[in-house]
Amino acid sequence: MRKLTKIEEANTAALEDAALFHISETMLVKNILDCNAAMRELLKREEVLDYDELSPDTKVFVDGFYSDGSDTTISAYRAKGRGDKRIWFKNLKNYADSGDIMALVVQSGKLVIQNVTKGVMLAVLVVSSVGNLPSITS
Repeated sequence: MRKLTKIEEANTAALEDAALFHISETMLVKNILDCNAAMRELLKREEVLDYDELSPDTKVFVDGFYSDGSDTTISAYRAKGRGDKRIWFKNLKNYADSGDIMALVVQSGKLVIQNVTKGVMLAVLVVSSVGNLPSITS
């Protein structure tokens, strides 16, 4: 994963126990990504899914949400052959672009996917700046 920008660091710091993952163009085209160790640990710790208990070619579906409240279906499986651990978030293309850093977190017992590259912290900074503009009189 690439180094985080200052905004991404601030957005990540605002999230508790975030499992980060980097989006590539290939992931968006193929609709699949490797479930990295941080994501696997989060899913296991929160008793959502333990990849070690999945047989190869077994797929599991879990409900999740994007940070705007939209629901999504999360599919997780172990591939045939090497048993690679894979995961996908339905409609991810609507929330991420190639190069974005995303976070998987658990909030109020729900899996939430947050884009930390374009996250809420950026919107808060913009809104508070607009509110502090000097008034213009003519």
